[in-house]
Amino acid sequence: MFLRKLLFLILLLSAFTALWGSHTSAQTDLPSSESASATPGEWLGLFKRPTVQYVKRGDPAVFEISVFNTDKNFAMQNVIVSDETAPGCALVIGDLAPSDDYAYSCRFENVQVPFTNEAVVTGNNATNGKQDNASDTARVEVLDLTTVLTVEPEFIAAPGGRVTFSVAVANGSSVDVQLTMLDSPQFGDLSDQSNESVSDNTCASASGLPRLAKDGGSFNCAFSYLINETTREHSYTVSATAEAAANAVVEDSGTAVVNLFDVIGLTLTPEADSAVSGGSVNLTAVVHNVDENWTVNVLSLEDADLGDVRPFGDCSLPQTLLPGESYSCSYEQQVSAAPGDEQIYSLSVTAETVSVPPVALSAKASANVLAAAPEVYLPILSVIPRPTSCATPLRISIDETYLFYPDTRNAVYLFVLTEEARTTVKLTNFVPQDGQVTVYQDTGNGCDPDTLTSVGYDGTNNVDRTLPLGTLKAGNYYIHVYSGSDQSDKEAYSLIVQTQ
Repeated sequence: MFLRKLLFLILLLSAFTALWGSHTSAQTDLPSSESASATPGEWLGLFKRPTVQYVKRGDPAVFEISVFNTDKNFAMQNVIVSDETAPGCALVIGDLAPSDDYAYSCRFENVQVPFTNEAVVTGNNATNGKQDNASDTARVEVLDLTTVLTVEPEFIAAPGGRVTFSVAVANGSSVDVQLTMLDSPQFGDLSDQSNESVSDNTCASASGLPRLAKDGGSFNCAFSYLINETTREHSYTVSATAEAAANAVVEDSGTAVVNLFDVIGLTLTPEADSAVSGGSVNLTAVVHNVDENWTVNVLSLEDADLGDVRPFGDCSLPQTLLPGESYSCSYEQQVSAAPGDEQIYSLSVTAETVSVPPVALSAKASANVLAAAPEVYLPILSVIPRPTSCATPLRISIDETYLFYPDTRNAVYLFVLTEEARTTVKLTNFVPQDGQVTVYQDTGNGCDPDTLTSVGYDGTNNVDRTLPLGTLKAGNYYIHVYSGSDQSDKEAYSLIVQTQ
């Protein structure tokens, strides 16, 4: 038995050397204190490598597993590897000949938390049927670094001035990390005390960058920078790099934006990034007097489409702004873009300095809003009343059956094609003898009867009617169902729009 154990250790050591001699990874260089934790069996052996690896949060952990039959006389049968923590590493190997081995790779996807897992191999001696097992454990550590860059002030008068940037680096890793680099494409190496592109730099010190404790250790610093530019918006980036072990690196970047204005500045902000097509959106305008000396009279605010915005919101003009003051107001604009398209709103401000003579001032701003499709009614399982106005059509979904009473002369339904499709409208159990159905295409002016284009019509007296509309382009379409008179005592009819 002693000789057999000795032989196992020799073979295991040889396999370990061969395995790691051919395996190179930026995340598997191990400290000498993290030794193998393999537990050998009487005939079987197993290595799971790397013993410790460092994985960025969300990335996969990759393992190399080697299984050995250390006996030179007996084969092993029914050799199976199980791994409860990383099921993807489980494998049915089958038979292992005397002194044979089997190696394979496996993965654990989307690592979010650190863990230690054990792989276990079992098998039966082919000669005496006796079961044997061996195991090994591996540790996975999570790397996660967050970098936030902020600037004060965010708005300054052209051609610029001095601003202060603040950097906050947080270690969300499961292990301590050494911060090794703090640099920027605009500012250079912020950890370099000789960096002359910035001033008042607390990011650099004689002791170098710090080590950040696991689970929240942080580093905060700041520096000032003199902006002297002619363009309106400037984006600045700072990147942090940290190392957990040899070649186990994690990094993250933060960005801040500085806006420049000529004495007065203007920003335009929508209440939401998207709004329903055909609806409206509130836009907030802020006029900034960023000069340190002049008082400014704000004279007008004009939207590129609406003109003077005062009738459409709470803007009250003129306004007098002392140095450093701002004026804010809101107005409403229509969302006319098709669903999925962006609508751009433009606003301009005129002002003048309170001086003799006054100096004319102006600024412009824009805002983008994504036009969204109106809310879609869910499939209706029972009869409901309908709107009767083209201005307020009932939105229906594609390939869903709806039930309605013919209780009004005119009923208008809206369906939206998001892409070109062969389209059919079916009306079933439509009992009004003088009723008819027409399908119109929205040509860009909404439900305006003077501009709608007819794409399908059925004026028969059939109870069941099918309108094959052919291939229609993406867009809005209206179905006009005419009942002739109030038929509320009649049975409900069904309506469906089918595409293929």
